[in-house]
Amino acid sequence: MACFFLSDYWRETPLFDALRHGCTGVEADVWLFEGDEKLYVGHDTASLSPGRTFEILYVNPILELVNLQNPSSIAITERGPRGIFEQDSFQTLVLLVDFKTSGSELLAYVEAQLEPLRSNDYLTYFNGTSIIHRPVTIVGTGNAPFDMMTTNTSRRDIFFDAPLGDMHNSRTLTSEQSRASPIMSRSSNNQGQGHTGTEGLDPSTYDPSNSFYASTSFMRSIGYPWWFGTFSDHQLDLVRAQIRGAHERGLQARFWSTPSWPKGVRNYVWSVLLDEGADILNADDLDEARNVLFARQRTEDVSHSRE
Repeated sequence: MACFFLSDYWRETPLFDALRHGCTGVEADVWLFEGDEKLYVGHDTASLSPGRTFEILYVNPILELVNLQNPSSIAITERGPRGIFEQDSFQTLVLLVDFKTSGSELLAYVEAQLEPLRSNDYLTYFNGTSIIHRPVTIVGTGNAPFDMMTTNTSRRDIFFDAPLGDMHNSRTLTSEQSRASPIMSRSSNNQGQGHTGTEGLDPSTYDPSNSFYASTSFMRSIGYPWWFGTFSDHQLDLVRAQIRGAHERGLQARFWSTPSWPKGVRNYVWSVLLDEGADILNADDLDEARNVLFARQRTEDVSHSRE
């Protein structure tokens, strides 16, 4: 069953809200401002405050949760430290870090603030030949700079969110522009999700050694399902081609900016994406997303019991 992400826009405890609803991933929008080493978390500048930082909302509580699962009295298994999920100790928690301001400036700060997780061997990493799975997997999106993130070939623990729109050979989306605040100057290399630091790259470049997700804006890439509230044949073919392209490269397909209203259209879109193999649902309404996923699971369980 696909997991789903929580956006942190107005929630007091976004990480714990996500875990309480069964999410295996959570998204953090991070901002860096000149003269301040803190990374602030929020969808836009209006939602930022001193008490809402990357360390306070995400790094520190994740560290505490994983530490609780790995007390000194319990030996570390051959598969490494245990994760935070009781029903599956080796299910990783994905932390999707959305670089809202300049990626080239943000990267070093994100890497530094992840050090407590890294030094405890809690971060999934690529060691030059293989992926070593750990309790937490970090994925950079937004203005995350692919070229800078892949310079370390011996231990790479921040993976890229590749451009799902480019996975379909017959259609390449226009680079999405960053929506970062003008408070920090935006370099010409900040091209938004899947396109920062990727100029001239062939889609075959993206694989599990450097990327984890392949994502795109549903509304920009696929478009609203106007055809009597359902997908047109062209839209459905495009969804299938993009998901297939991601899976052929060993990446998980993720669509964000799916319709949120009316609910019937939203649930229809979610259901079709899941049917076609999308791995991730991005959702702000966690109760509704959980209900849709649980209903699907019950239907699948009944179907299997009849076989």
